[in-house]
Amino acid sequence: MSSSRSLNVGGEKKFRPTIIALAKQSAFARIRVLGVVRDCEENGKAVFESILDSLKGIGVPQPTERGEATGAEMRACVELLPPGRTTGSLETLFVEAAENVDPVRCHRIMTDCLRNVRTSAGFTQARFDKIAALALLSSQRSKYYTRVGEALQSDDFRDVLNAEPMRPLFRIVERLRKLSEEAS
Repeated sequence: MSSSRSLNVGGEKKFRPTIIALAKQSAFARIRVLGVVRDCEENGKAVFESILDSLKGIGVPQPTERGEATGAEMRACVELLPPGRTTGSLETLFVEAAENVDPVRCHRIMTDCLRNVRTSAGFTQARFDKIAALALLSSQRSKYYTRVGEALQSDDFRDVLNAEPMRPLFRIVERLRKLSEEAS
């Protein structure tokens, strides 16, 4: 029987200290598959290298490519969101999915306006996606959310979660689940 757990480390700045602390726990030796899923932000290559450096620091095999599972005793797999892109985040997928499902008129007007001024205002695409996601999270739902992951676990955004742009996220989770089953 396979067992898997997900750990939200609270963002990019907390990843390294959290993975180091995790590696010091006795239960770490029982881990057979370590999957890391992070946002590309503005530079997916730099994020990937940073993750590899953290894995190396705790003695975990480092995959050479995104999505590759590496190692014997413990397999490591690193994926970045959005898959196949060099910039972006979970918020990027969320905004794309929401725009395909049920665009809220006010949200659409705001995101169109932000797109028009994004460059002159100094917004990077990742920053734009985070702002647009926050605007959507606060629109016409039963609860005010500040985090996309939290919102996607609720029924409020079930339609967004099931939209086509979110499918790569499901493929990542399914791949990690299969790796975990193979390892047990």
